[in-house]
Amino acid sequence: MVFETYKGVVYPQQCDLFGHMNIQFYMAKYDEAAWNFFSQLGFDTHFFHVQRKGLAALEHHIRYFKELKAGEALYIESTLLKMERKTITFEKKMYRQVDQLICSQLIATAALMDLESRSAIPFSEDEKALLTPFLPAGS
Repeated sequence: MVFETYKGVVYPQQCDLFGHMNIQFYMAKYDEAAWNFFSQLGFDTHFFHVQRKGLAALEHHIRYFKELKAGEALYIESTLLKMERKTITFEKKMYRQVDQLICSQLIATAALMDLESRSAIPFSEDEKALLTPFLPAGS
């Protein structure tokens, strides 16, 4: 299932000396999209505070396909790819709004974390039940 998790624009101060959005801002926009995505999956701020759990980034793989320049509107779509005992892997695609061309792709893995012990923990049965409907068919 695909979720739209971010809409925004490239600001001039986000561009580097080559005239396109600097890589640090791709990651910032992907991070904002991540929190919207987690919330749409049922893992919102309230869940994290009440459960004393969090998600910790383990890996990010980013590919860049097209430049984004100042003033260009963009959006990000997010998809849950897989769930393992302690981790989830998800994909985010950044598109240029005007022509819907994919400009960048992020594949990331995050671990469920106990905020007291600061260590990765398995997803509970309830958490698995929350995530399972969003996994690709056959997962």
